[in-house]
Amino acid sequence: MSDGSAFAGSLAASPSGAVTISGNKLVLARALTSADNGMRTWSAAATQNGVTVSGSIQVQVNAVPTSVSFTPSAPSLPDNAAAGTVVAAVSVSMSDGSAFTGMLAASPSGTVTISGKNLVLARALASADNGQYQWSAAATQNGVTVSGSIPVQIASPPPPPPPPPLPSGPNAEWTLTQASVSGATVADASGNGNAGTVMNGPLTFGAMGANFNGQQYVDSALTVTSSALTVSVWFNAANLSNANPRLVANSHTDVDAKGFQLMFNSGGASGFFDVGNGTAEGRATWSKQLVAGTWYHYVGVYDGATVSAYLNGVQVATATFAGGAIAAGTGPDINVGRNPTYAGDYLIGAMSDVRIYQRALSAAEILALYQAVTPPPPGTPTAIKLIQKITTIPDNAPAGTVIATASVTTSDGLQFAGYLTSNNPLFAISGLNIVTAQLTSADDGPQTALVTAYPPQGSQSLSMEFSI
Repeated sequence: MSDGSAFAGSLAASPSGAVTISGNKLVLARALTSADNGMRTWSAAATQNGVTVSGSIQVQVNAVPTSVSFTPSAPSLPDNAAAGTVVAAVSVSMSDGSAFTGMLAASPSGTVTISGKNLVLARALASADNGQYQWSAAATQNGVTVSGSIPVQIASPPPPPPPPPLPSGPNAEWTLTQASVSGATVADASGNGNAGTVMNGPLTFGAMGANFNGQQYVDSALTVTSSALTVSVWFNAANLSNANPRLVANSHTDVDAKGFQLMFNSGGASGFFDVGNGTAEGRATWSKQLVAGTWYHYVGVYDGATVSAYLNGVQVATATFAGGAIAAGTGPDINVGRNPTYAGDYLIGAMSDVRIYQRALSAAEILALYQAVTPPPPGTPTAIKLIQKITTIPDNAPAGTVIATASVTTSDGLQFAGYLTSNNPLFAISGLNIVTAQLTSADDGPQTALVTAYPPQGSQSLSMEFSI
């Protein structure tokens, strides 16, 4: 006032829709919203004795925090949680929906703190902390502070769950190493007492398994009638043309629809694993050329819905067969090296680690079985000798007359899987036999032939003398 007296006139506020006068104060005429954010100029006019004067102020309208929330809303912590463990993520709602950019503070300060936008442990917990707590976070921005709290349960951690049970092992396992065979008895490495018996033995042994000469096999009285089956064997065929070798079988399944067979066909270009439920057969047939003198891991699997075959850890055949339980074989014994239902289709070669599981192994388990063994390389011929040799041959002997049989020793102790040659055209080779070609009187006299045993690796030669 011009004379220093008290103002007794009237006050008016502008803009009138936003502010008004209450007593001698400039107050909001309405609630603010996010649309009001920014710098505003508000004023008041004073009128007394016909004179009006006014003044204005600059007002900043800002977004402010309105609430604090947590995720999860009720966490549980083990009493061995380390410092820095996240208790919950902190979210702050702003009045205008904008992102919170202010400050966060945690309480109680000695126990929790803020890291980024998380409420975390300021110290490691101990069993003394067990119980229920309320921890909080306060959010401050533009002069406004809001807070929120969460219930936290601290307890001893539950004991770790027991490890899953290990898959059941084989019901029978015949390793066919020399140490596992005593006389005619083949020990069962599974521990289930399913020993086998060597028939037409004794067997001979190489670096990895037992040799079968085409008349020998192992018999077991184990009976299989389960609704799932895995048959696994390592084999090395010295002769791929010997009938259709059944490696492990208990019935002529493709004829009687009983039992099972794990086999390959003559020539080694195909094979199959089949199972029968007594009325129908499920068969997984594969095509892949085998090589004589080479070790293969061969597995047949039946899981109640499908029949599958694996060679060297890789599935090579599968077929649908929801056949239920396998019927007991006509055998009914299981034979290793032949089919017990008939006297034929023996293996000439070696076998090792024959396993019978009355469950279906997974593909990973089969691959692990294959990768657990490194078979020896094919054997090198180290010596050759002749047996049953005829030294004097009549010149009218028909072509194909056997005059000697070769016996070849290999470095791995397995049966020889290579081939022979003769450098004398009067003498041909038939398997391991040296036979005559067509002879005449012009051939009379002493003759010499060089017989050589070739791969799988290396060679050995033997010179022989005959008189025609």
